[in-house]
Amino acid sequence: MNKKIEIPVNKIKTLLLSLGSTAFILISIWLLFDARFSMLAKGIAIVGVLFFGATLIVSLKIVVSNTSGLVIEEQGITFNTTGLNVGLIKWEDILSIERMNVSGQQFLNIQVSNPEQYISRAKGLKRKTLEMNHTMYGTPLSISAVALQVKFNDLENLLKTELTKHNHARKS
Repeated sequence: MNKKIEIPVNKIKTLLLSLGSTAFILISIWLLFDARFSMLAKGIAIVGVLFFGATLIVSLKIVVSNTSGLVIEEQGITFNTTGLNVGLIKWEDILSIERMNVSGQQFLNIQVSNPEQYISRAKGLKRKTLEMNHTMYGTPLSISAVALQVKFNDLENLLKTELTKHNHARKS
């Protein structure tokens, strides 16, 4: 592959995700301040405000950004559609790309030979989330097509084809 492939962000879907996050923030705030709810419900409401607040911030950053959602190039893959971006994932580090389904949402897990190197690029909550992903799914790196202007199956086929090309090029 000599050319760079750039897949843009689906700004409409991302805006809809922002609206959904806003709705959950408002519901969480209502739960928090309504006296009829228990302390457990209020605790869950606080977590809801924090989680959906972070989701809202990330999705709004994606909407206003002019960067591509996913860049596939000679050196590797860079995705910019989550708050867990780690920069360039080098082809030489990628062992496999595997489909995963969590609660009806499809992801591509990027299995790498050196997950600790990618985790070490992050700090704070982002790092903890990457560590949790690594523990639960065997890799810190996952890509979803939800915020991209591409169908999931097309994205999977494209990434696997490019990985195969680069693996053959290395072996030659």
